Amino acid sequence: MRILTLTRALVILLVFSIVAALITPPDVISQITVIVEMVIVCGLLTFIISRFKSFKQTPESIKKLIIVMVCLLSISITCSVTFFMQCHQLRIANNDLRTEQSEQAHLK
Repeated sequence: MRILTLTRALVILLVFSIVAALITPPDVISQITVIVEMVIVCGLLTFIISRFKSFKQTPESIKKLIIVMVCLLSISITCSVTFFMQCHQLRIANNDLRTEQSEQAHLK
């Protein structure tokens, strides 16, 4: 029995694409990067969970719930990382602007 069917995988990819479009700037590269990150995190979590002996004995309805929770967890992890990276980039840009302003003040 496979954990993810093709339909489930496509739905998950669609949800990840929508989330990536919402949390990233409107450029394709960053959106694809976030989608790939979410897929990797979701895949790793699903792989780890599926290796537990108790998971194999779990009813199918509970497995679906676990997969949904894993997807939500991977979305939240990716959103946190993306937010952290954007804050870091803003901090660097702010420092560059302050440096430039102080250099201009010294020139006057």
